[in-house]
Amino acid sequence: MITFREIFPKYLKICREYSLNMAEAADFSMPDAFAKDYLDRIIKKTEKSLNNTCILYTGRKTKSGYTVIDVRLPGHSRFVPMNVHRLTYMIHTRCIQLNPKNYHVSHLCHTKSCVNISHLSLEPPHVNNSRQNCLSQQRCLKNHMPFPDCII
Repeated sequence: MITFREIFPKYLKICREYSLNMAEAADFSMPDAFAKDYLDRIIKKTEKSLNNTCILYTGRKTKSGYTVIDVRLPGHSRFVPMNVHRLTYMIHTRCIQLNPKNYHVSHLCHTKSCVNISHLSLEPPHVNNSRQNCLSQQRCLKNHMPFPDCII
């Protein structure tokens, strides 16, 4: 499996194209204890989907259907609710900070409770939003280059 660090140069180029400052978008300093603790919490509340490709988080959901978990980020004193798919991506890439104005963690499978890392993609908001067209057509329109295709 390709990790974010391996494709970091590609994302850096994309960031430049969108005039984003990568230093503000990501911080790769996640402590091991934090990653292990929250990954264990997430795994305890997951189950396989009926199609056996999605891994569904069964914990608390927002009104919009996204799953959330209360997180106390390293260096912070308060717990804050965070989307579980976003936290899963952060743990996988060891990235402690993703600027949500610049990047979304998109569900390639269009399943809001999925935490399968192979179904998640870090991308600009306009790419994530364009995926709704694929969902409405029930097929990937393949207009997300250089980002991955939808899983439908």
